[in-house]
Amino acid sequence: MGKLTTFWTHFEVEKKHDIDRDAPYIWVFGIVVDVVRVAQFKETGKADFVITRKATWPNLGNDKFGKGDWVNVSPDLNIIETMALPITGGVAVVAWEKALTSAATQKEAYDAAVDSINDFIGEKVDECWSDLAGCVQNGVALSSADQEALRSRVEDAVRDVLKSHVNLIHDHNIGSAQCVVSIQSDPCSAT
Repeated sequence: MGKLTTFWTHFEVEKKHDIDRDAPYIWVFGIVVDVVRVAQFKETGKADFVITRKATWPNLGNDKFGKGDWVNVSPDLNIIETMALPITGGVAVVAWEKALTSAATQKEAYDAAVDSINDFIGEKVDECWSDLAGCVQNGVALSSADQEALRSRVEDAVRDVLKSHVNLIHDHNIGSAQCVVSIQSDPCSAT
């Protein structure tokens, strides 16, 4: 067994979006593609590769931030997930500046992003299934084009949710980052 563990230390504003102080919140997406989740997907057709966390403001607190300001991140946003090996796991974080978008709309947009990521990974698993030996040997690597296609699909899904609501001013995306790792075997296992 393996474990995907992500502990957040703090959130710091590196650059400003607009002239006033921003009220930020973050979306966290844990991503796990392991043999258990792949088997469940192949059996049920339901993709469940994304680990979610609270995604609405004020998950970083109620304070507004200026450049250089920071806050400790709640442990509720950490990820500790046990998984079977071999795995591909990772995490993506998207930061938003709170404008007029309601918590319900923030959650709906986050859920649309989760669905897009799950669907995309499910498609990649199906592609890989036709060359199972190659996938086991080489893992499921995403090319730059694949990564851009996923990013575009997620952005489109989120934009569709925001457009479907009547207020004209929406929260602004103020940054994102991601990290993906592949682990083939447990280095602590004895044979």
